[in-house]
Amino acid sequence: MMQLARAYSYIRMSSEAQILGDSRRRQIELSQVYARDHGLELDEDFRLEDLGISAFKGANASEGALSRFLEAIKSGRISAGSYLLVESLDRISRQQVSKSLALFLDIISNGITIVTLADGRIYGSTPDTMDLMYSILIMGRAHEESDLKSRRVAAAWESKRTRGSSTKLTAQCPAWLVLKPDRSGFDEIESRTEIVRRIFEESEAGQGAFAIARRLNQDGIPTFGNSQGWHSSSVKKILVNRSVLGCFQPHRLIDGKRIPTGDEIADYYPQIVAEDLFYRARAAAIDRRVGSSGRKGEHVSNLFSGLARCAYCKGTLHFLSKGKPPKGGTYIRCSKAIRALDCTASAWRYDDFEASFLALVTELDLEPIVRAAAGETFRRDLERQVAAKSGEIAIQEENRERAFELYMRSKSEYFSGKVLSLDASIVQAKTEFDSLHQQLNQLDLSSPSFYAQRENVQNLIRELQDRSAPDTYRLRSSIAAKLKNLIHTLEVSPDSAADRIEAKILRTRELEGFADHPDAAEIESIMRMPRKAEQQGRYFAVKFKNGAMRIVFPDDDPFELRDEIVAGQSKAIDLDVEDI
Repeated sequence: MMQLARAYSYIRMSSEAQILGDSRRRQIELSQVYARDHGLELDEDFRLEDLGISAFKGANASEGALSRFLEAIKSGRISAGSYLLVESLDRISRQQVSKSLALFLDIISNGITIVTLADGRIYGSTPDTMDLMYSILIMGRAHEESDLKSRRVAAAWESKRTRGSSTKLTAQCPAWLVLKPDRSGFDEIESRTEIVRRIFEESEAGQGAFAIARRLNQDGIPTFGNSQGWHSSSVKKILVNRSVLGCFQPHRLIDGKRIPTGDEIADYYPQIVAEDLFYRARAAAIDRRVGSSGRKGEHVSNLFSGLARCAYCKGTLHFLSKGKPPKGGTYIRCSKAIRALDCTASAWRYDDFEASFLALVTELDLEPIVRAAAGETFRRDLERQVAAKSGEIAIQEENRERAFELYMRSKSEYFSGKVLSLDASIVQAKTEFDSLHQQLNQLDLSSPSFYAQRENVQNLIRELQDRSAPDTYRLRSSIAAKLKNLIHTLEVSPDSAADRIEAKILRTRELEGFADHPDAAEIESIMRMPRKAEQQGRYFAVKFKNGAMRIVFPDDDPFELRDEIVAGQSKAIDLDVEDI
């Protein structure tokens, strides 16, 4: 059987937009179809891909995959009679014609046939005059295009630098801006910039995209386009749009999609949102994404959504409404217990639990939130800086992940440099974050004097639980966001240890053969041995992200403390309710 001639597919893409677009798939598909239709065996093992490498200065032929192909030809590893499949000649070279032609002739003179897939032309070892002239025309045009593009881009950006970006290269801009007639900059549309700032402030306060969109619609706020009302998707797009910081990210349209290309340009647009606010809003959104999701209701009924878990089985605690008081009320209870799935935990009246938590966990320092109109405290300023730095780190880590994925696909030095640069920025940001957190922890060492007066605490919590107050939603959203920012784990035990032990004994009695066991009475006696928690009743245990821990045993009066266990950062341990 006659052996098929071997073909090699060479793919080159120089820009991020091409890499992210459909160019690679298209070039591979063209090679596969040509090899199949012309009886060639396409070598899938010897991959020839120069991704993120330009042919304008010959980098692909001197150090890229194409250079390996040339070496393989000259060493005899790739035999004469083989085929090199390329989309067009400009994939091989965009250098000056003399250099491009020398490379072209070097390949075909070694017995390699070049096929340009876009036009189906075949260049063998002895091309005729017309084919040679045509190839020179293609090479000349490719170089001229690259050279012209290079000079235009350089001139345009040099002009922008010398004129201090006084003339904008595009009229495209965010919906809250409009290009000035002389193209010297952009004017703000005040009514829209106020809406954008409101969106960021509400996100920072703990409101999700759906809640923000709903309240914009309730207030009759017009959208920026023809949409019939605000949607959560449009709110989310604004919250991740760095144009609010004045940054411009160039894009290219690839296969109908806008693909980012190159680095973003700072100070291109007017900055309408403070950088700290942008990052705090982002951090709050990430906390909501990690901690919980879904709609929060008209008044953010459950501040602990996505945080609280059952201390017995680690199941999620659900918020239950059993009608209006006095017969009804709201409660939290383990989801497994509700469904009778190996958990017997009872319910805890929600308002009592919330009051105990907010009154007795002094690390929260709630007064600045409720009394925001009276001025920011030093603690609040620090918390805002910590939240902003947390958001900044999260964004940089996402960008680093994206740059690394592009590097793995392209092996481009550009993306490798991006990863290293972002690594250094993240290390610096984390150092600054730790410094801010340390300052915040120093404030936690002394209990706020506000909590020393029981009346202060009770009035604050009653104000927070007043569902009829106009500012309730904002206050409760802010507190929910703060809880997610501070708390690592929260385990809730609605029953005393004695209740749990009796329930366990009842289940043990139901086991087959236990009643006839000779040591049944002794086993029950051992199971009833007293534990600390048995004397204390129900409790909740909270571990903070800074490593500190507090276990609280509220009294029957939710504002009163029966007992507590407190551990600082250095004493932080993993919570295990069986040890309590």
